[in-house]
Amino acid sequence: MYYRGVIGLCLALVIVGIIISPVYGVRDVSFQNTVDVKKEFLLKALTDYNNYPKIFPDNIKSVTVSNNFVHIDGKAGPITFNEDATYAIQADGSYIVEIISGDLKGTKITSWFTDTWGFDGTPNGGTIVRTNLSLETSGLASFALLFVSDKDIKSAMGTAIYKSYQYAKNVQNSELKEKQSMASVNQVQKSSHASVSSSKNPTASDVTQSQPSSASKPSQGTTNNNQPIIHSQSRQQAQPVQESSYQIISISLQASSYSASSGNTITFSGRSTDSAGKGIPNGLVYIKMDTPLYLDPVIAQGYTDYKGDFSIDWMAHKPHWYSNTGNFYAIFDGSNNYSSSRSQEISVSVY
Repeated sequence: MYYRGVIGLCLALVIVGIIISPVYGVRDVSFQNTVDVKKEFLLKALTDYNNYPKIFPDNIKSVTVSNNFVHIDGKAGPITFNEDATYAIQADGSYIVEIISGDLKGTKITSWFTDTWGFDGTPNGGTIVRTNLSLETSGLASFALLFVSDKDIKSAMGTAIYKSYQYAKNVQNSELKEKQSMASVNQVQKSSHASVSSSKNPTASDVTQSQPSSASKPSQGTTNNNQPIIHSQSRQQAQPVQESSYQIISISLQASSYSASSGNTITFSGRSTDSAGKGIPNGLVYIKMDTPLYLDPVIAQGYTDYKGDFSIDWMAHKPHWYSNTGNFYAIFDGSNNYSSSRSQEISVSVY
């Protein structure tokens, strides 16, 4: 009992010493992601700080923006944080965020964006995002990062990019639907105007064919019964544009094995269906792992087949440094006509 108390006291002194004393750490991490959204929309999402509480509802509580400065209040699991940062777009097109307060003061995130093919083959429909994180820490943050690997940091940043991508994709789809709707309205209006113009300006042959013979021609302005002529003109009315319905979908998830050895392959499978129970083909599906202290990383991804079914392989590894069991779920990416959707969580253990 005595030794246990001494050990506890020593541990407390070590922790207090770490918190009080200035501890500094520097780490550089680089990674690359490809997302299925146009570059300008992704950049808008990343710089739309006022909507960060919507984009990252689990982590960002509030944001205050003033010129090129931003103050963020949030949490990561049980840890709360409030940081000040500056942001700017450089002449070479890179986007830089620098934290200027707190234990992460001096940390810089630099991102470069390059156009690429969209996942459906659309030129410049996708974006390659290259990111360099120059992480500078002091105090407790330096101690905490001793237990965080580069892989964990990349996963967290990748998830942040993914959530920004989801927001950007929704904005892009909304603008596309609005443009398509306006184009349809304009086309109907042009057809209507063309029809009216044609009725106002008949051709010479139309006039000749429509004129009565001289024997039966009534006096100008009257009919054969001496009734006044009433000219009527039908005008084609523009019909309202019928937009495609936006359906809420559901997605299921199961695993080929719920307990496996590290290095073995686990297949996640399921089905995405619309409100009528019909499968959604060619839908992008992400498999994600619930991570309490970080943004949930994407561990694998794939597409649904023509029936709406998907089957995605994952090379199993220990989910967390503190646990062999992880909770996994599937995310359907959504489209112009379908909402995004999240499956139930399933538990998988890897030893």
